[in-house]
Amino acid sequence: EIMNCSNFLRTLRIGAERLTSKDLQSISRFTRLESLAINESTGLHDEDIQKLLTLSFLSSLEVSSTHLTHAGFKLLSSLPHLRRLGLSCPRVNM
Repeated sequence: EIMNCSNFLRTLRIGAERLTSKDLQSISRFTRLESLAINESTGLHDEDIQKLLTLSFLSSLEVSSTHLTHAGFKLLSSLPHLRRLGLSCPRVNM
């Protein structure tokens, strides 16, 4: 089971049309992740970012579609090691 690797997994790339809240909750258990790429998704919202804040080692986040507001970017700024943020097709509301 992949969850048994939660302390060892450093990079995760996901191609999913729609990630559910449950999916994001599962991703949040990989607390040692350093790089996360969510491709082909229909969007990441501010409330989704809240679920990813457990990823305190995250240094790189790539998302193919977002619906983030200023509040969502502020949440991302609380990730202490985040140095690279890649957004393609963003729908940003500041």
